[in-house]
Amino acid sequence: MAQENAKRSKKSNDSQILSADFLQRILRESVNEIYVFEEDTWRFVYVNDAARLNLGFSEGELAQMTPLDIKPDLTEEMFREILSPLYNGLKKKTVFETVHLRKNKSKYPVEVHLQMMQSGAKRFFVALILDITERKLAEEALRKSEKRFRTALYSIGDAVITTDTEGNITHMNPVAEKLTGYEEPEARGKALNEVFVIVNELTGLTAENPVNRVLKEGKVIGLANHTVLISKDGQQIPVADSGAPILDEDGKTTGVVLVFRDQSIERKWQREISENEARFRGLFESSAAGIALHMIVYDAEGNPVDYEILDVNPQYEKITGIPKEKAVGQRATLLYGTDQPPYFEQYLSVALSGNSLSFETYFEPMQKHFYITVFSPEREKFATTFIDITPLKNAIRQIEKSSRQFSKMFYEHSAVKMILEAKTGRILDVNHAAEKFYGWKCEQMRSMKISDINTL
Repeated sequence: MAQENAKRSKKSNDSQILSADFLQRILRESVNEIYVFEEDTWRFVYVNDAARLNLGFSEGELAQMTPLDIKPDLTEEMFREILSPLYNGLKKKTVFETVHLRKNKSKYPVEVHLQMMQSGAKRFFVALILDITERKLAEEALRKSEKRFRTALYSIGDAVITTDTEGNITHMNPVAEKLTGYEEPEARGKALNEVFVIVNELTGLTAENPVNRVLKEGKVIGLANHTVLISKDGQQIPVADSGAPILDEDGKTTGVVLVFRDQSIERKWQREISENEARFRGLFESSAAGIALHMIVYDAEGNPVDYEILDVNPQYEKITGIPKEKAVGQRATLLYGTDQPPYFEQYLSVALSGNSLSFETYFEPMQKHFYITVFSPEREKFATTFIDITPLKNAIRQIEKSSRQFSKMFYEHSAVKMILEAKTGRILDVNHAAEKFYGWKCEQMRSMKISDINTL
């Protein structure tokens, strides 16, 4: 019995030793920089391998240093203020950004996670440091991309407004300025519904804010029918638009782009048609969206294999280019020339469950982008309403193309090109010709003012 207890005790001690060694290894080999420094003198008592390698100082050198020796942007007073809530216990942890200074005098941006820990009778500060160089470079690249985006935005023929995730306007192109009556500087920062005031022309009621809907649903949407824009001077302008989320590289929504156009001429034409056919057409016939009614088709064994088109509206014909007489009574595979019925899985699910759904898609046979809503009026039947969002997709592609073209034209132009901040004269960007002409590197000139160069 005593031998067994001794074995268990030894195993427990070994486990504790291994655990301590493992924790030491984690600290030493962590890819993040880890520092431990004294509460009173601030001298480093521990610096891990990652920190020493990045800084270039030896362990002996660091033992004689404090955080202020590697944080050139902080004074003693500033650092003491940062540590204050940790000293007095108001916070368990504080996070801030600064720069670190290497032995070779180069600098790199860091994010500092700092806390105070007790060891016996003494207290020490423990700092976990994240090198945020890549993040800062990405932020700078985003800023430059934003400027190129603005240039592309102003070349679009349709009216374009972009907002942030709060629905506040960030950009407007000249066409949008003309239709709304607001200039971009005046509109920037305002809520969309203060500038883009839309109502239903039939009821006069305020229409749903398209940006709110895009942010809520996270997909492309179109304005409701009979939407009128009330400009700043009270002019009523019929408009058609689409809204789409602006996504970053990770697929996260960073804002909304709203593309719209004056539909005065089109709306007048549509109204004349509607008035002439009002006695013969109901809501189905007058819808501005394409509508088709379908029925599920089963094989001899009772398996759903296709769907048949029962009826279509004129907008269906206009969008698809397929005459009503050709569509009605035809199976989908034969009508659209596909091996499988288009979107059969989604349509079958709606027809059998009664649950409606909406989705965005690109239909290769027609080479068009559609926004489709599906609902079931009765079991084994379903109706589709859809709008052609190809113009919106083309507008987005044009923005991207124009941005690339501007970048190439700007940087490769043989003449000196500069982008300046109007008020301060600060140089925001320069091309390679400017670099050759002035003899300064592009990176150097971007931190200067035009007056600095002109006086040299």
